[in-house]
Amino acid sequence: MTGARESIQMTTLSDILDKTGVEKIDLIKIDVEGAEKMTLKGCARILEKARPRIIIELNPTLAAASGLRADGAWRMLVSLGYKMYEIDDVASLCRIDRCPHQLINVLAFPG
Repeated sequence: MTGARESIQMTTLSDILDKTGVEKIDLIKIDVEGAEKMTLKGCARILEKARPRIIIELNPTLAAASGLRADGAWRMLVSLGYKMYEIDDVASLCRIDRCPHQLINVLAFPG
């Protein structure tokens, strides 16, 4: 590794959809290694307006290591009325009522 840096341009999903004219989103998949809350904030308008289902990997350990609240994404989804579920060992959906303390894939459905 040379320690070289590369600059990238960032945007939000809400801005991309506004520019492209997409009005309806049914499903969002999020796997961002601890940056879930920031990602959710970047699509907050969509979550409030379109109410899509969300498949999200929650990684509270990496979120906390990045200086973010470990439960930030969870709290944001709950505040928007989402209900969280995990797929159990027999492929059934199990409701989750508390923020997990370890890495978990969650299905979030709007209430």
